[in-house]
Amino acid sequence: MYPELDELDFDGLRAAFEGPPVDGDEFAASYFDEVAIRIRRVGDEQGVHYLLSQAERVDPARLQAIFVALTMPPPINRPDVHVLLMSHLDDEHELVVASVIDGLAVLGGVADTRPEVSRRHDDARSLVRGAVLRYLAQVDGQRAIPTLIEALDDPDPRVRENAIDELDELEAEVAVSNVQRLTSDPNPKCSAGGGDLPSPSARTV
Repeated sequence: MYPELDELDFDGLRAAFEGPPVDGDEFAASYFDEVAIRIRRVGDEQGVHYLLSQAERVDPARLQAIFVALTMPPPINRPDVHVLLMSHLDDEHELVVASVIDGLAVLGGVADTRPEVSRRHDDARSLVRGAVLRYLAQVDGQRAIPTLIEALDDPDPRVRENAIDELDELEAEVAVSNVQRLTSDPNPKCSAGGGDLPSPSARTV
């Protein structure tokens, strides 16, 4: 997406991360995501150390990028990363909190994170509620289905869409009728959702 980054070494990538986004603030999140991922790949352990060292001094767009880079496959699943993520679970910026929750999901719901994450399923911020659904589907699997079905009534269409997507991933046959009633949803992604859910009548015996 940013071919100009291809020629940069580790020092050049650090300079890019600390400089302004090339396409302006509107695209800062995607730009810094790409730079941070490259820093981890090119710098290896040095890159991880750099990203961790920057976490307490950067703006939300760069902080989100750090979380993305640290938890991309294979994730850095170790205590210092866990502590960093948990320390931002109450951040004022919803994109940061959503990135934290997504990172914790990738790490498999590391010890003691589930209670802290699941209690945020009623958060006032829709991006946080959506991230909680993704986390629960990843960590709890089939046990998350009742919560996902409940979220089909969320007032925000993005959260309803998240719920449909996760029910699809879980192939939750029990949710077919719940998803089908969203055919009149004003959000076209919700009204067309659930197309991949298997119909109980079509199940192969």
